[in-house]
Amino acid sequence: MVRQSPIRLHSFPAFYSCYLLKSVKPVKAQRSPPTYIGSTPNPPKRIRQHNGEISQGAWKTSRDRPWVMQMIVYGFPSKPAALQFEWAWQHPYKSRHLRDSSGKPLFKAAGQTLNRRVLVAKTMVTAHPYNMWPLQVKFFTSESKKAWDKATVSRPLPAGLTLAEEYEGVDGSSGFPGSGRVGPIDVTDGQFSVQHMQKSSSIRTILRDSKCTICSKPVENFHSEPLKVAVCPSGDCLAVSHLSCLAADFLSSDSSRSAGLLPRGGNCKSCRSYILWGDVIRGCYRRHQGGRAPQLEESDREEDDIEAEANSDDLEEDPIPIVPVLPVPAKAPRSRVVKGETIKRPRGRPPKNNPSSKVATKRAPAVTKSDSGGEKFDVRGFTDLDDSESEVERRPSKPTPARQRK
Repeated sequence: MVRQSPIRLHSFPAFYSCYLLKSVKPVKAQRSPPTYIGSTPNPPKRIRQHNGEISQGAWKTSRDRPWVMQMIVYGFPSKPAALQFEWAWQHPYKSRHLRDSSGKPLFKAAGQTLNRRVLVAKTMVTAHPYNMWPLQVKFFTSESKKAWDKATVSRPLPAGLTLAEEYEGVDGSSGFPGSGRVGPIDVTDGQFSVQHMQKSSSIRTILRDSKCTICSKPVENFHSEPLKVAVCPSGDCLAVSHLSCLAADFLSSDSSRSAGLLPRGGNCKSCRSYILWGDVIRGCYRRHQGGRAPQLEESDREEDDIEAEANSDDLEEDPIPIVPVLPVPAKAPRSRVVKGETIKRPRGRPPKNNPSSKVATKRAPAVTKSDSGGEKFDVRGFTDLDDSESEVERRPSKPTPARQRK
């Protein structure tokens, strides 16, 4: 049986982002408004879930509604990459990528304020390996943009990183003027896909004998091997090159600012514009899939949280396996044997004639109705002992009878 290459099986998602929420629910003066970090392929739908307009919202955001999406970081080449970024954004003090030259963490704690969250995000896009990904940033509020401008980082922002201000909001209903967009943001990647397929058709009809802009040799496998041929993603440029030639040219140039096996980007030999390596690869997969961008479905938040930690490269090489927490089974009732018969001791409260004996009891968790109509258990109201008891008092033992005199 011949196995297909994992490169061919891979699919570049149409859209995947990590987002930052801030609650606009009135809070006490001494308390900062809560924030929340998550990841999703569909931010307009996800904010509705967080605000309870539709089902499958995260339980962590059910108490401090309504929420406003402040900013997103998008352009991830895969869902696991977005989950790794999300985990590090939530736990910057644990991430091995957010450390100084001596190996000490850049952040001692996560921090829950908006300014702290934005500072961590700005630091991350300048750190390896995130600075090699084709990431972009959108701001949906002036507050998040001011926090970004105020944040000071030690490394410069990577080349090709764009910062967009769209104050009309992620769904276009904030009421504030922004970039002129009407409606929610586009998560289908339709504009890029259509433009790239039009370029492919133009190259097929106009430039029948395409030559590599780097080595000047004919590109013979343009149609049969789209994953080996690069097309410039900038504007109307029709430059074509071998993917290996383009990677070597970007790595050798000073503009790549990278010392790894793959570049961040470089200047096109034809139009001279700076292009991201991730956008080049995205175009290859769009042509390989016939212009169709795969749409990723939204999954449950708790499953995403587990997957983010399970797939995060910030964990150790042999992480502790994630095991679901199961309820502790009840102990079997004690028994005693009397004349060959087994008699089970009754369970429950102690008899009334022995008030000094007390048994630890468990308080039932509070049950509320969730947005989807199901039950939600508040485990914080669950305790192993009564409030009045710090430990289990044992039943007093019977006094030992005096020994008989011989």
